[in-house]
Parts: sequence; C-alpha cells; structure tokens
Amino acid sequence: MIIGSEFSNTARVLLSEIALQSNSNSEEIVSVDPLCSKLEIDRNEAKNLLEYLEDKGYICIESIGGVFLYGSVRITAKGLAKLTESS
Repeated sequence: MIIGSEFSNTARVLLSEIALQSNSNSEEIVSVDPLCSKLEIDRNEAKNLLEYLEDKGYICIESIGGVFLYGSVRITAKGLAKLTESS
C-alpha cells in the first residue's frame, strides 16, 4: 500500500477522474473497472483508495463486484466541493 503524499495524490487523481466521468454530477454512477484501468491502479490500491475516499465522504460505493472488488461509485457533493477547493 502506498502511504503518504503519493497516496493522497493518487486519491486526488482518482477523485478527479470520477468527477470527469460523471460530468460532475453527483447522481451519475461511474464504473470502477475502466476507471482503474485508465489510471493503471491495481486491485489492492483501488480498494484502499476507494475505501479512503468513501470514509472521507467524497464518494459513495454503489455496488460490489468486478475485478477491483467495487463495481461502481458515485461522487458526492462533498467530493465535488473538495475538488473545487483544491483547484
């Protein structure tokens, strides 16, 4: 597992990509498999990152299943606000 600033940077990139794929719509569900494949995130790292983002309230895990354990996610209003504040 990646710990520290590299983990935070990867989490931010992942959150940004979720926002991009959902057109910054907190109602839009994003599939995890192509998301992680595009960002070249392995299964273990994806699991840790998605759980971290969910614990922070930035995403909601919508379904379980698939190569990366979680099948789909949805960005939250808090996640969109976090991206706006860090821009």
